[in-house]
Amino acid sequence: MYLPDVARLEWSYHQVFHAARHAPLDPRALASVPAERQGELRFQLHPAARLLESPFPILRIWQGNQEDANEASLMDLSEGGVKLLVFRRETLDIEFQPLRDGEFNLLRAFDEGCDFTGACERAMAAQPDFDLPAHFGSHVARGVVTAFELPDDRFST
Repeated sequence: MYLPDVARLEWSYHQVFHAARHAPLDPRALASVPAERQGELRFQLHPAARLLESPFPILRIWQGNQEDANEASLMDLSEGGVKLLVFRRETLDIEFQPLRDGEFNLLRAFDEGCDFTGACERAMAAQPDFDLPAHFGSHVARGVVTAFELPDDRFST
């Protein structure tokens, strides 16, 4: 049944809308981490970021039931599921970004407290052709990834 997943999307929308603001990750602080310790980094997602996964097309269902939706169209629940990033930019615009397996697994690993090495391994296992530098850099630049810490906290931001 898809209704619980649509409800999770609706709840995520509200959580993201009301989440606290957070400063972006400082690239200079990241550059100060010694290369041999970079695999130990634990990255944090912005408080206004949520990850959702469903075997149903919940974004299309949710969008089709908003007040400003165009005329209703028939929905085929077998069209496949989605992996989504729900994210609020500083402009208070909320965006829904469909993610492929590698990108979703990378961000999920960060959200679960996995270190950078483990997160990269999970992303590459899910999608062998995953472009790690491009996707990681994009999420840092967009402010989805906002902070990091090392186990000894000397370089935390």
